[in-house]
Amino acid sequence: MQTAPRMFILCAWLEFIFYGINCTLYGGCVYVLLRKPHRLLMLASSVLFATATAHATLTFIHLLTVFTHPAAKLGVGGNQIVIAGLSLYVISELLQELLLIWRLYVLWNFRVCILPLLLWLVFAIITSCGLVSYSSKQATVFSHDVKIFGYIGWSLEIVINVVTTGALVYCLWRAVREISKFAQCPSYRKFIFLLLESGALIPTCTIIMFGLWAAGNVGGTIGILVAAQVSAMAPFLMIVCVGIGWPHALTTVHNTTSGATSG
Repeated sequence: MQTAPRMFILCAWLEFIFYGINCTLYGGCVYVLLRKPHRLLMLASSVLFATATAHATLTFIHLLTVFTHPAAKLGVGGNQIVIAGLSLYVISELLQELLLIWRLYVLWNFRVCILPLLLWLVFAIITSCGLVSYSSKQATVFSHDVKIFGYIGWSLEIVINVVTTGALVYCLWRAVREISKFAQCPSYRKFIFLLLESGALIPTCTIIMFGLWAAGNVGGTIGILVAAQVSAMAPFLMIVCVGIGWPHALTTVHNTTSGATSG
């Protein structure tokens, strides 16, 4: 068996494993958000889980196609299943980044969110253009136009996640420093480490895929199968861990940072 089909099968099975984890995490999200209702988080979590489910379903269909039609090619444009899967991946990435920016707005203020929002809008336009370019039957993952949009899009994705997560961590660090003047607050330090860990999932996955793809390895794009589940996993982890482990963390930190940033 050639390298690309082997990598596709491996990434497909990894996606199914990650999807199983997402099913558990989404159940935890529903449990947390039913105890403390939050319509926006419930809606965002449900949409992310729906995209993860749809992507895993498309991957299974694509896997069957590869097995039943050995002549089917991977990494070639114009394949409707591949285009649909990439579209779901883009939607999931856009939603989780918007959710990350919303967190920044809640903990800080709107002015800090202006730059991430502008980058997010540019990222949405670039990825949409990339999808249109790749939908051509003559296109491949290494076509000239696809590579240009890919370089810009993945670079923006990394920047948005790193900048927004860094701003969130700095905001919470300031809150912890203010609280530490009066009392010990180990739970908030744990919250910061949780934010760093969950926030690092997507940039790390993107950097690996970007590096492989830039080096001419088709594994960079096949890895999107796994990345589509990781993009949903990061927000789920945050909601479940904060809701179950530190149920009052968000409220207290929000009140503290509101006073610190307004001063």
